Amino acid sequence: MNAFAVVLRLFSLFGLVGLALFLWLEHESYIAQDEAFLKEQVANGYEVLQSSKESQWKNVKDKKQALMDVFDANEPVTSPNDPNPLTEAVNELKASEDAFLKKKEYTTKLEEVTKEFSQGSFIWNGETKSWDAADPKKSPILKVEPESIGNLKNNFADIDLFKENVKDESGNFIPGVSHHNRLRTLLGKFYKARKDTLSELYSSRQMTADRDRGLRESQRLYDNMKEEKEKWEASSRDFELKFQSSQADLANEKEERQQEKEAFETEVKGLKDLTAQLEKEKQDLDEQRLAQIDELKAQHGAKVNDLTREIQIAEKRGYQTGIDYMMKQQTGANVAGDANKTDNVFAGIGEEANSPPPPPSPAGTVTTLEEVSKYGLATSIARIDKGSGMLMLPVGSEKGLARGGIWTVYKAQEAMARIKVQNAAKNYSLAYILPRFGNPSRLRPGDVIQVVPHSDKTL
Repeated sequence: MNAFAVVLRLFSLFGLVGLALFLWLEHESYIAQDEAFLKEQVANGYEVLQSSKESQWKNVKDKKQALMDVFDANEPVTSPNDPNPLTEAVNELKASEDAFLKKKEYTTKLEEVTKEFSQGSFIWNGETKSWDAADPKKSPILKVEPESIGNLKNNFADIDLFKENVKDESGNFIPGVSHHNRLRTLLGKFYKARKDTLSELYSSRQMTADRDRGLRESQRLYDNMKEEKEKWEASSRDFELKFQSSQADLANEKEERQQEKEAFETEVKGLKDLTAQLEKEKQDLDEQRLAQIDELKAQHGAKVNDLTREIQIAEKRGYQTGIDYMMKQQTGANVAGDANKTDNVFAGIGEEANSPPPPPSPAGTVTTLEEVSKYGLATSIARIDKGSGMLMLPVGSEKGLARGGIWTVYKAQEAMARIKVQNAAKNYSLAYILPRFGNPSRLRPGDVIQVVPHSDKTL
Protein backbone atom coordinates (compact mmCIF):
# COMPACT_ATOMS: atom_id res chain seq x y z
CA MET A 1 0.00 0.00 0.00
CA ASN A 2 2.87 2.40 0.84
CA ALA A 3 4.54 1.63 -2.50
CA PHE A 4 1.30 2.37 -4.32
CA ALA A 5 1.03 5.69 -2.47
CA VAL A 6 4.60 6.61 -3.42
CA VAL A 7 3.95 5.75 -7.10
CA LEU A 8 0.73 7.76 -7.03
CA ARG A 9 2.54 10.75 -5.58
CA LEU A 10 5.29 10.48 -8.20
CA PHE A 11 2.71 10.38 -11.00
CA SER A 12 1.01 13.43 -9.48
CA LEU A 13 4.34 15.27 -9.29
CA PHE A 14 5.25 14.40 -12.89
CA GLY A 15 1.79 15.47 -14.03
CA LEU A 16 2.16 18.86 -12.36
CA VAL A 17 5.63 19.32 -13.87
CA GLY A 18 4.32 18.38 -17.32
CA LEU A 19 1.39 20.76 -16.99
CA ALA A 20 3.70 23.59 -15.92
CA LEU A 21 6.00 22.87 -18.88
CA PHE A 22 3.04 22.84 -21.28
CA LEU A 23 1.72 26.15 -19.94
CA TRP A 24 5.18 27.69 -20.16
CA LEU A 25 5.56 26.63 -23.79
CA GLU A 26 2.10 28.00 -24.63
CA HIS A 27 2.99 31.27 -22.92
CA GLU A 28 6.25 31.56 -24.86
CA SER A 29 4.38 30.88 -28.10
CA TYR A 30 1.90 33.67 -27.42
CA ILE A 31 4.72 36.07 -26.54
CA ALA A 32 6.55 35.16 -29.77
CA GLN A 33 3.38 35.73 -31.80
CA ASP A 34 2.77 39.16 -30.26
CA GLU A 35 6.40 40.23 -30.63
CA ALA A 36 6.50 39.14 -34.28
CA PHE A 37 3.20 40.91 -34.94
CA LEU A 38 4.35 44.17 -33.32
CA LYS A 39 7.69 44.01 -35.12
CA GLU A 40 5.88 43.53 -38.43
CA GLN A 41 3.52 46.48 -37.81
CA VAL A 42 6.36 48.79 -36.74
CA ALA A 43 8.27 47.91 -39.91
CA ASN A 44 5.16 48.51 -42.04
CA GLY A 45 4.55 51.87 -40.34
CA TYR A 46 8.07 53.13 -40.99
CA GLU A 47 7.92 51.96 -44.61
CA VAL A 48 4.65 53.84 -45.15
CA LEU A 49 5.96 56.98 -43.41
CA GLN A 50 9.15 56.87 -45.52
CA SER A 51 11.00 58.39 -42.56
CA SER A 52 14.34 56.91 -43.64
CA LYS A 53 14.47 59.18 -46.74
CA GLU A 54 15.89 62.16 -44.85
CA SER A 55 17.32 63.96 -47.87
CA GLN A 56 14.03 63.79 -49.74
CA TRP A 57 12.06 64.98 -46.72
CA LYS A 58 14.56 67.84 -46.33
CA ASN A 59 13.91 68.74 -49.97
CA VAL A 60 10.17 68.74 -49.26
CA LYS A 61 10.73 70.99 -46.24
CA ASP A 62 12.77 73.42 -48.37
CA LYS A 63 10.05 73.48 -51.03
CA LYS A 64 7.43 74.21 -48.37
CA GLN A 65 9.52 77.11 -47.08
CA ALA A 66 9.93 78.39 -50.65
CA LEU A 67 6.15 78.19 -51.08
CA MET A 68 5.61 80.25 -47.91
CA ASP A 69 8.19 82.83 -49.06
CA VAL A 70 6.43 83.26 -52.41
CA PHE A 71 3.09 83.52 -50.65
CA ASP A 72 4.40 86.17 -48.22
CA ALA A 73 6.14 88.16 -50.99
CA ASN A 74 2.86 88.54 -52.91
CA GLU A 75 4.63 89.89 -56.02
CA PRO A 76 2.29 90.84 -58.88
CA VAL A 77 2.66 89.32 -62.35
CA THR A 78 4.00 91.64 -65.06
CA SER A 79 1.72 90.38 -67.84
CA PRO A 80 -1.29 88.05 -68.26
CA ASN A 81 0.93 85.44 -69.94
CA ASP A 82 3.47 85.27 -67.12
CA PRO A 83 3.29 82.16 -64.94
CA ASN A 84 1.99 82.49 -61.40
CA PRO A 85 4.92 82.18 -58.91
CA LEU A 86 2.70 80.51 -56.31
CA THR A 87 1.51 77.92 -58.84
CA GLU A 88 5.10 77.11 -59.75
CA ALA A 89 6.02 76.75 -56.06
CA VAL A 90 3.03 74.43 -55.50
CA ASN A 91 4.02 72.26 -58.48
CA GLU A 92 7.64 72.06 -57.29
CA LEU A 93 6.49 70.99 -53.83
CA LYS A 94 4.19 68.37 -55.37
CA ALA A 95 7.08 67.04 -57.50
CA SER A 96 9.27 66.74 -54.39
CA GLU A 97 6.56 64.80 -52.56
CA ASP A 98 5.84 62.57 -55.56
CA ALA A 99 9.56 61.71 -55.78
CA PHE A 100 8.99 59.07 -53.10
CA LEU A 101 5.21 58.99 -52.55
CA LYS A 102 4.59 57.89 -56.16
CA LYS A 103 7.34 55.29 -56.30
CA LYS A 104 6.29 51.72 -56.99
CA GLU A 105 7.83 50.37 -53.78
CA TYR A 106 5.79 52.86 -51.72
CA THR A 107 2.51 52.37 -53.59
CA THR A 108 2.93 48.58 -53.54
CA LYS A 109 3.56 48.58 -49.79
CA LEU A 110 0.63 50.92 -49.18
CA GLU A 111 -1.64 48.66 -51.22
CA GLU A 112 -0.50 45.62 -49.21
CA VAL A 113 -1.25 47.13 -45.80
CA THR A 114 -4.53 48.95 -46.66
CA LYS A 115 -6.72 45.88 -46.97
CA GLU A 116 -9.42 44.06 -45.04
CA PHE A 117 -7.76 41.16 -43.23
CA SER A 118 -10.06 38.29 -42.28
CA GLN A 119 -9.48 35.41 -39.87
CA GLY A 120 -7.19 33.39 -42.14
CA SER A 121 -5.31 36.20 -43.86
CA PHE A 122 -2.16 35.48 -41.84
CA ILE A 123 -1.06 32.17 -40.31
CA TRP A 124 1.49 31.79 -37.50
CA ASN A 125 4.60 29.86 -38.57
CA GLY A 126 6.08 28.30 -35.43
CA GLU A 127 9.29 27.25 -37.19
CA THR A 128 10.26 30.68 -38.53
CA LYS A 129 8.58 32.58 -35.67
CA SER A 130 6.72 34.84 -38.10
CA TRP A 131 3.25 35.56 -39.50
CA ASP A 132 2.98 34.26 -43.06
CA ALA A 133 0.38 35.47 -45.53
CA ALA A 134 -2.08 32.68 -46.29
CA ASP A 135 -2.49 31.38 -49.84
CA PRO A 136 -6.20 31.52 -50.87
CA LYS A 137 -5.66 28.37 -52.97
CA LYS A 138 -4.27 26.39 -50.01
CA SER A 139 -5.93 27.90 -46.93
CA PRO A 140 -9.40 26.42 -46.18
CA ILE A 141 -10.24 29.49 -44.06
CA LEU A 142 -9.32 32.24 -46.52
CA LYS A 143 -11.91 31.88 -49.29
CA VAL A 144 -10.93 35.04 -51.16
CA GLU A 145 -8.00 37.39 -51.18
CA PRO A 146 -8.16 40.42 -48.84
CA GLU A 147 -10.08 43.29 -50.42
CA SER A 148 -8.69 46.82 -50.51
CA ILE A 149 -10.15 49.12 -47.86
CA GLY A 150 -10.76 51.80 -50.47
CA ASN A 151 -13.06 49.42 -52.40
CA LEU A 152 -15.25 48.54 -49.40
CA LYS A 153 -18.66 50.20 -49.11
CA ASN A 154 -18.34 50.47 -45.33
CA ASN A 155 -14.66 50.01 -44.46
CA PHE A 156 -15.10 49.02 -40.80
CA ALA A 157 -16.26 52.38 -39.51
CA ASP A 158 -17.42 50.53 -36.38
CA ILE A 159 -15.59 47.79 -34.47
CA ASP A 160 -18.84 45.79 -34.28
CA LEU A 161 -18.59 45.13 -38.05
CA PHE A 162 -15.82 42.58 -37.43
CA LYS A 163 -17.01 38.98 -37.32
CA GLU A 164 -16.94 37.34 -33.88
CA ASN A 165 -16.40 33.67 -32.97
CA VAL A 166 -19.72 31.82 -33.41
CA LYS A 167 -21.14 28.31 -33.66
CA ASP A 168 -23.30 27.09 -36.48
CA GLU A 169 -26.51 25.09 -36.13
CA SER A 170 -24.51 21.86 -35.84
CA GLY A 171 -22.42 23.24 -32.97
CA ASN A 172 -19.26 23.58 -35.06
CA PHE A 173 -16.94 26.43 -34.06
CA ILE A 174 -16.56 29.14 -36.72
CA PRO A 175 -13.68 31.51 -35.95
CA GLY A 176 -14.16 35.24 -36.37
CA VAL A 177 -11.63 37.95 -37.14
CA SER A 178 -8.69 37.83 -34.71
CA HIS A 179 -7.48 40.91 -32.86
CA HIS A 180 -4.21 40.80 -34.79
CA ASN A 181 -6.05 41.07 -38.12
CA ARG A 182 -8.39 43.70 -36.71
CA LEU A 183 -5.38 45.83 -35.80
CA ARG A 184 -3.88 45.22 -39.25
CA THR A 185 -7.11 46.50 -40.83
CA LEU A 186 -7.30 49.48 -38.44
CA LEU A 187 -3.71 50.55 -39.19
CA GLY A 188 -4.51 50.21 -42.87
CA LYS A 189 -7.35 52.71 -42.39
CA PHE A 190 -4.87 55.16 -40.87
CA TYR A 191 -2.48 54.70 -43.78
CA LYS A 192 -5.34 55.21 -46.24
CA ALA A 193 -6.50 58.31 -44.34
CA ARG A 194 -2.94 59.70 -44.44
CA LYS A 195 -2.77 59.21 -48.19
CA ASP A 196 -6.17 60.89 -48.66
CA THR A 197 -5.08 63.79 -46.44
CA LEU A 198 -1.96 64.37 -48.56
CA SER A 199 -4.10 64.35 -51.71
CA GLU A 200 -6.57 66.81 -50.18
CA LEU A 201 -3.69 69.01 -49.05
CA TYR A 202 -2.37 69.19 -52.60
CA SER A 203 -5.86 70.07 -53.87
CA SER A 204 -6.11 72.84 -51.27
CA ARG A 205 -2.75 74.23 -52.36
CA GLN A 206 -3.82 74.17 -55.98
CA MET A 207 -7.07 75.98 -55.16
CA THR A 208 -5.12 78.59 -53.21
CA ALA A 209 -2.76 79.08 -56.15
CA ASP A 210 -5.69 79.51 -58.56
CA ARG A 211 -7.26 82.10 -56.28
CA ASP A 212 -3.87 83.79 -55.88
CA ARG A 213 -3.61 84.12 -59.66
CA GLY A 214 -6.67 86.36 -59.71
CA LEU A 215 -5.33 88.46 -56.86
CA ARG A 216 -2.01 89.00 -58.62
CA GLU A 217 -3.87 90.01 -61.78
CA SER A 218 -5.71 92.60 -59.73
CA GLN A 219 -2.42 93.85 -58.35
CA ARG A 220 -1.02 94.11 -61.89
CA LEU A 221 -4.03 96.10 -63.05
CA TYR A 222 -3.70 98.38 -60.05
CA ASP A 223 -0.03 99.06 -60.83
CA ASN A 224 -0.87 99.75 -64.50
CA MET A 225 -3.51 102.24 -63.47
CA LYS A 226 -0.99 104.00 -61.24
CA GLU A 227 1.53 104.24 -64.08
CA GLU A 228 -1.10 105.63 -66.45
CA LYS A 229 -2.04 108.23 -63.87
CA GLU A 230 1.55 109.42 -63.63
CA LYS A 231 1.78 109.66 -67.44
CA TRP A 232 -1.38 111.72 -67.56
CA GLU A 233 -0.05 114.13 -64.97
CA ALA A 234 3.23 114.58 -66.88
CA SER A 235 1.70 114.95 -70.36
CA SER A 236 -1.14 117.36 -69.79
CA ARG A 237 -3.02 119.33 -67.19
CA ASP A 238 -6.09 119.33 -69.35
CA PHE A 239 -7.24 116.11 -67.79
CA GLU A 240 -6.77 117.39 -64.22
CA LEU A 241 -10.44 117.31 -63.34
CA LYS A 242 -10.95 113.92 -64.91
CA PHE A 243 -7.85 112.65 -63.18
CA GLN A 244 -9.06 113.96 -59.82
CA SER A 245 -12.36 112.19 -60.38
CA SER A 246 -10.54 108.99 -61.24
CA GLN A 247 -8.33 109.47 -58.19
CA ALA A 248 -11.40 109.76 -55.98
CA ASP A 249 -12.75 106.56 -57.49
CA LEU A 250 -9.42 104.91 -56.91
CA ALA A 251 -9.44 106.06 -53.27
CA ASN A 252 -12.87 104.51 -52.83
CA GLU A 253 -11.66 101.33 -54.43
CA LYS A 254 -8.65 101.33 -52.13
CA GLU A 255 -10.87 101.88 -49.09
CA GLU A 256 -13.08 98.99 -50.13
CA ARG A 257 -10.02 96.83 -50.59
CA GLN A 258 -8.82 97.89 -47.14
CA GLN A 259 -12.20 97.05 -45.65
CA GLU A 260 -12.15 93.69 -47.38
CA LYS A 261 -8.63 93.12 -46.07
CA GLU A 262 -9.65 94.03 -42.53
CA ALA A 263 -12.69 91.77 -42.77
CA PHE A 264 -10.47 88.97 -44.04
CA GLU A 265 -7.97 89.53 -41.22
CA THR A 266 -10.81 89.50 -38.70
CA GLU A 267 -12.08 86.23 -40.13
CA VAL A 268 -8.57 84.74 -40.05
CA LYS A 269 -8.15 85.83 -36.42
CA GLY A 270 -11.49 84.23 -35.55
CA LEU A 271 -10.43 81.00 -37.25
CA LYS A 272 -7.12 81.02 -35.36
CA ASP A 273 -8.93 81.56 -32.05
CA LEU A 274 -11.35 78.75 -32.89
CA THR A 275 -8.42 76.49 -33.80
CA ALA A 276 -6.72 77.24 -30.48
CA GLN A 277 -9.95 76.55 -28.60
CA LEU A 278 -10.48 73.24 -30.40
CA GLU A 279 -6.87 72.24 -29.73
CA LYS A 280 -7.33 72.94 -26.02
CA GLU A 281 -10.56 70.92 -25.96
CA LYS A 282 -8.75 68.08 -27.72
CA GLN A 283 -6.00 68.10 -25.09
CA ASP A 284 -8.59 68.09 -22.29
CA LEU A 285 -10.39 65.13 -23.87
CA ASP A 286 -7.09 63.25 -24.27
CA GLU A 287 -6.27 63.82 -20.59
CA GLN A 288 -9.72 62.60 -19.53
CA ARG A 289 -9.41 59.51 -21.73
CA LEU A 290 -5.99 58.65 -20.30
CA ALA A 291 -7.29 59.10 -16.75
CA GLN A 292 -10.23 56.77 -17.49
CA ILE A 293 -7.86 54.17 -18.97
CA ASP A 294 -5.66 54.28 -15.86
CA GLU A 295 -8.70 53.92 -13.60
CA LEU A 296 -10.01 50.93 -15.58
CA LYS A 297 -6.58 49.28 -15.45
CA ALA A 298 -6.45 49.70 -11.67
CA GLN A 299 -9.97 48.28 -11.21
CA HIS A 300 -9.24 45.34 -13.53
CA GLY A 301 -5.99 44.53 -11.69
CA ALA A 302 -7.73 44.58 -8.28
CA LYS A 303 -10.53 42.34 -9.58
CA VAL A 304 -8.05 39.83 -11.05
CA ASN A 305 -6.13 39.71 -7.76
CA ASP A 306 -9.33 39.05 -5.77
CA LEU A 307 -10.40 36.24 -8.12
CA THR A 308 -6.91 34.73 -8.02
CA ARG A 309 -6.91 34.65 -4.23
CA GLU A 310 -10.39 33.09 -4.14
CA ILE A 311 -9.37 30.41 -6.66
CA GLN A 312 -6.22 29.58 -4.67
CA ILE A 313 -8.22 29.27 -1.43
CA ALA A 314 -10.78 27.02 -3.15
CA GLU A 315 -8.02 24.88 -4.71
CA LYS A 316 -6.35 24.39 -1.32
CA ARG A 317 -9.68 23.46 0.28
CA GLY A 318 -10.52 20.95 -2.48
CA TYR A 319 -7.01 19.50 -2.41
CA GLN A 320 -7.18 18.98 1.39
CA THR A 321 -10.64 17.38 1.10
CA GLY A 322 -9.31 14.96 -1.54
CA ILE A 323 -6.36 14.01 0.69
CA ASP A 324 -8.67 13.36 3.67
CA TYR A 325 -10.96 11.21 1.55
CA MET A 326 -8.05 9.24 0.04
CA MET A 327 -6.62 8.57 3.50
CA LYS A 328 -9.98 7.26 4.73
CA GLN A 329 -10.23 5.02 1.64
CA GLN A 330 -6.75 3.60 2.23
CA THR A 331 -7.13 3.03 5.98
CA GLY A 332 -10.77 1.88 5.74
CA ALA A 333 -11.71 4.29 8.55
CA ASN A 334 -14.90 6.36 8.65
CA VAL A 335 -15.57 9.44 10.68
CA ALA A 336 -18.40 9.51 13.15
CA GLY A 337 -21.81 9.59 11.49
CA ASP A 338 -20.62 7.91 8.23
CA ALA A 339 -22.01 4.45 9.00
CA ASN A 340 -25.25 4.93 7.08
CA LYS A 341 -23.76 6.72 4.04
CA THR A 342 -23.85 5.29 0.55
CA ASP A 343 -20.93 4.72 -1.78
CA ASN A 344 -21.76 7.97 -3.59
CA VAL A 345 -18.98 10.27 -2.29
CA PHE A 346 -20.82 13.32 -3.61
CA ALA A 347 -23.96 12.78 -1.50
CA GLY A 348 -24.38 15.86 0.76
CA ILE A 349 -24.74 15.73 4.53
CA GLY A 350 -28.37 15.15 5.31
CA GLU A 351 -29.13 14.44 1.63
CA GLU A 352 -30.50 11.25 0.12
CA ALA A 353 -28.22 9.30 -2.17
CA ASN A 354 -30.86 9.17 -4.90
CA SER A 355 -30.87 12.10 -7.30
CA PRO A 356 -33.83 14.52 -6.94
CA PRO A 357 -36.31 14.61 -9.81
CA PRO A 358 -35.68 17.15 -12.56
CA PRO A 359 -37.44 20.53 -12.18
CA PRO A 360 -40.60 21.31 -14.14
CA SER A 361 -40.03 22.82 -17.58
CA PRO A 362 -41.26 26.41 -18.17
CA ALA A 363 -43.94 27.12 -20.74
CA GLY A 364 -41.74 29.65 -22.51
CA THR A 365 -38.35 31.34 -22.22
CA VAL A 366 -37.15 32.08 -18.67
CA THR A 367 -36.69 35.86 -18.48
CA THR A 368 -37.45 37.04 -14.90
CA LEU A 369 -35.75 36.28 -11.58
CA GLU A 370 -39.00 34.70 -10.28
CA GLU A 371 -39.00 32.23 -13.20
CA VAL A 372 -35.30 31.49 -12.58
CA SER A 373 -36.00 30.63 -8.91
CA LYS A 374 -38.86 28.33 -9.97
CA TYR A 375 -37.66 26.62 -13.16
CA GLY A 376 -33.90 27.17 -12.99
CA LEU A 377 -31.70 28.49 -15.74
CA ALA A 378 -30.48 26.84 -18.97
CA THR A 379 -26.81 27.52 -19.65
CA SER A 380 -23.53 25.70 -20.38
CA ILE A 381 -20.23 24.97 -18.62
CA ALA A 382 -17.56 27.49 -19.60
CA ARG A 383 -14.69 25.81 -17.70
CA ILE A 384 -14.34 23.05 -15.10
CA ASP A 385 -11.33 22.08 -12.98
CA LYS A 386 -11.97 18.71 -11.35
CA GLY A 387 -8.66 18.81 -9.50
CA SER A 388 -9.76 21.85 -7.47
CA GLY A 389 -13.49 21.17 -7.69
CA MET A 390 -14.22 24.50 -9.40
CA LEU A 391 -16.32 25.38 -12.43
CA MET A 392 -17.19 28.59 -14.30
CA LEU A 393 -20.61 29.43 -15.78
CA PRO A 394 -21.26 32.11 -18.47
CA VAL A 395 -24.11 33.58 -16.37
CA GLY A 396 -23.86 35.77 -13.30
CA SER A 397 -25.68 38.25 -11.10
CA GLU A 398 -27.66 39.50 -14.10
CA LYS A 399 -29.46 36.12 -14.17
CA GLY A 400 -29.94 35.85 -10.37
CA LEU A 401 -26.73 34.08 -9.25
CA ALA A 402 -25.29 35.49 -6.02
CA ARG A 403 -22.34 34.67 -3.78
CA GLY A 404 -23.13 31.83 -1.37
CA GLY A 405 -26.08 30.54 -3.41
CA ILE A 406 -26.45 26.73 -3.72
CA TRP A 407 -27.63 25.33 -7.08
CA THR A 408 -28.27 21.82 -8.41
CA VAL A 409 -26.76 21.05 -11.85
CA TYR A 410 -28.87 18.89 -14.23
CA LYS A 411 -27.56 17.33 -17.42
CA ALA A 412 -29.94 15.37 -19.67
CA GLN A 413 -32.69 15.53 -16.96
CA GLU A 414 -30.30 13.95 -14.41
CA ALA A 415 -28.85 15.65 -11.34
CA MET A 416 -25.09 15.61 -11.79
CA ALA A 417 -23.74 17.89 -9.07
CA ARG A 418 -24.49 20.53 -6.51
CA ILE A 419 -22.50 23.77 -6.51
CA LYS A 420 -22.03 26.76 -4.25
CA VAL A 421 -21.38 30.13 -5.89
CA GLN A 422 -18.04 31.56 -4.79
CA ASN A 423 -18.11 34.74 -6.88
CA ALA A 424 -20.77 36.21 -9.18
CA ALA A 425 -19.99 38.98 -11.65
CA LYS A 426 -22.52 40.49 -14.05
CA ASN A 427 -21.99 38.03 -16.93
CA TYR A 428 -20.16 35.07 -15.33
CA SER A 429 -19.87 33.25 -12.03
CA LEU A 430 -17.32 31.00 -10.28
CA ALA A 431 -18.50 28.13 -8.04
CA TYR A 432 -17.06 25.06 -6.34
CA ILE A 433 -18.61 21.58 -6.47
CA LEU A 434 -20.06 20.32 -3.20
CA PRO A 435 -18.90 16.78 -2.30
CA ARG A 436 -21.02 13.63 -1.99
CA PHE A 437 -23.73 14.48 -4.43
CA GLY A 438 -24.42 13.29 -7.96
CA ASN A 439 -21.73 12.33 -10.44
CA PRO A 440 -19.77 15.50 -11.33
CA SER A 441 -17.09 13.47 -13.11
CA ARG A 442 -19.45 13.25 -16.11
CA LEU A 443 -19.48 17.02 -16.56
CA ARG A 444 -17.39 18.45 -19.39
CA PRO A 445 -16.64 22.00 -20.64
CA GLY A 446 -19.31 23.05 -23.14
CA ASP A 447 -22.03 20.71 -21.73
CA VAL A 448 -25.55 22.12 -21.94
CA ILE A 449 -26.93 22.09 -18.38
CA GLN A 450 -29.76 23.44 -16.26
CA VAL A 451 -29.06 24.95 -12.85
CA VAL A 452 -31.85 25.08 -10.26
CA PRO A 453 -31.59 27.02 -6.98
CA HIS A 454 -31.53 24.89 -3.82
CA SER A 455 -33.71 26.13 -0.99
CA ASP A 456 -31.68 24.54 1.86
CA LYS A 457 -28.67 26.85 2.57
CA THR A 458 -27.26 24.69 5.40
CA LEU A 459 -25.04 22.58 3.13
